[in-house]
Amino acid sequence: MLRTMLKDGAAQEAGRRVRTAGVDEPFVRALRRVRQRYEGKAISTRELLDVFAEELPPALRYEDKKSLDWFWRAG
Repeated sequence: MLRTMLKDGAAQEAGRRVRTAGVDEPFVRALRRVRQRYEGKAISTRELLDVFAEELPPALRYEDKKSLDWFWRAG
């Protein structure tokens, strides 16, 4: 669900529905960032969501905040 939301939000920001060739989607970039920062370490749910929030396009921000707190509470 999060992957689709990030991808759709990024496409909406770009004004298109098609991914640009050679450009990673936001979800994949976030996963790479998680691996780089936390490789070999324990990671909390909060830390994971914070990394994904870094890729959050403006279209998905709640009350203009770059946070996924709304996503966590909705689940």
